[in-house]
Amino acid sequence: MKHAVQVACAIALVAGIAATQDGPVPTGDEARPKRTAIPGTAATIVLPAGFATAEGAPGFSHVASGASIVVTEIPGPFAALSLAFSPAALQTKGMSVVSRRAGMFLGHSGILVHAIQLVDDRRVEKRILLIGDDKASLMVNATVPESHARKLATVLHAAVTSVEWARKGRVDPFATAGFRLAVDGLRFAGRSGEELVFTNDGGIPLAKPGDARLIACRATPPKKIDSIEAAARARLVATPGLKDVSDVVAATIRVDDMEAIELTAIATAKHGGHPLAVYQLFAVAMDGSYVVTGTAGRANAKPALAAFRKTARSLKRSKR
Repeated sequence: MKHAVQVACAIALVAGIAATQDGPVPTGDEARPKRTAIPGTAATIVLPAGFATAEGAPGFSHVASGASIVVTEIPGPFAALSLAFSPAALQTKGMSVVSRRAGMFLGHSGILVHAIQLVDDRRVEKRILLIGDDKASLMVNATVPESHARKLATVLHAAVTSVEWARKGRVDPFATAGFRLAVDGLRFAGRSGEELVFTNDGGIPLAKPGDARLIACRATPPKKIDSIEAAARARLVATPGLKDVSDVVAATIRVDDMEAIELTAIATAKHGGHPLAVYQLFAVAMDGSYVVTGTAGRANAKPALAAFRKTARSLKRSKR
């Protein structure tokens, strides 16, 4: 279920992506365009003409056609994630499968899906490629309005299947995040939807129960916040994977000129029942809310909470 949620989050990233520049509707006539690095990932793509880097997601978009290509590295094994790509599973997301092929793609086990979906009362065509191994996966999601689908079908199929993944390549996880952190003592493990995940060894799942894990993201805040502390506490209690959150201590601080609430608490892991120490920073600005959440075994609470606090307080929003 956890990995299916990660796929759903990743697919949801495609909606609402705005391009940063205009251009002619791309065609399939370009001869061997150069390979382009995909910000925030260890992947590259042969990008169709007219596409520009998307804002807030690792991928590209095109204003004139309304097409987009989003590439997401997912910290989950291919076998588990592939369950979300059965026709029945895709149908639950409102997708009607036109074709589906499983096999080897780009040197990895993979599934290539062509589907039609109704998004905001308009029909769009999707070409989705999922590849991966027993530790991590990569999803390429190309979307185009039906009105341009016939013209761009060949172009988008070629782009999706051109992606090359340097599985252990160096990645700037904050390239499209809208903020940066100076992460103390942890390594980037991957992206789950809009969340950036950091762990002791850069691996998921955790090597040992109680190992430190930090998750950071920019999110859309509630439409109305009467109390930042109340909103922070509600988010903390609703944190996936936690139960029995108690002994919450709050402090009001400022981070990057934003009002923020810092919380510490104890909790229990939903899976395995391990006792955890929890840290959360919840900061609110006009462009969204910024959330940094860290968990670690209570035996290591003191150094872990200090590292989480140092990391969270380093938050700097990207200049726009």
